[in-house]
Amino acid sequence: MSIGNNIKLKREQKGLNQNELAEMIGVSDKTVSSWEINRTEPKMGMIEKVVKALGCKKTDIIGADEPTTIAAHLDTDDLTEDELDDVNNYIELVKKRRNRKEETL
Repeated sequence: MSIGNNIKLKREQKGLNQNELAEMIGVSDKTVSSWEINRTEPKMGMIEKVVKALGCKKTDIIGADEPTTIAAHLDTDDLTEDELDDVNNYIELVKKRRNRKEETL
């Protein structure tokens, strides 16, 4: 499921309309609508505000099986392609370490 779909699902579960969520996180209802129809995606800082407002986990919004989501929400205007590759490589390294740790338990 997409980030926008996840935001909509959690917002509706919380009993909020788009305007109410928008006010809680300091954006317009048009911005929330844009996310929910997958026209745009919020950056990680905004996802953190959404998570706090909706009382859920980041993985509820970004999905646990999307390891590159973090890199997708960095301010890529300031990062080179090599730097983005480094971020993705780091994510993979952390996942491998976590998997090894789980295997030894």
